[in-house]
Amino acid sequence: MTEKELMEKLEAEEIATEDLLNEEFMSKFTQFRNYDELEEELASRCKSKNADKDKALRNVLLEKTSFKDLEAMKKKAIQFYLSKH
Repeated sequence: MTEKELMEKLEAEEIATEDLLNEEFMSKFTQFRNYDELEEELASRCKSKNADKDKALRNVLLEKTSFKDLEAMKKKAIQFYLSKH
């Protein structure tokens, strides 16, 4: 499978985000054990109605992962996924 084909499968929801950001990937490249822990961290930072969700995501990525932004994380996750499948 190519990177392009994988992106198409993600967009068509044939492959779930949780499959791409699996436990092996998350524990290797982030301080989280799995995707659910990342989601929980974001939810806890966005409790107020006025919370800036994009800013919260950027901060979580900078503080608790080896990525500078979501695009970098997605690119690495795709490469990692393809190397395993």
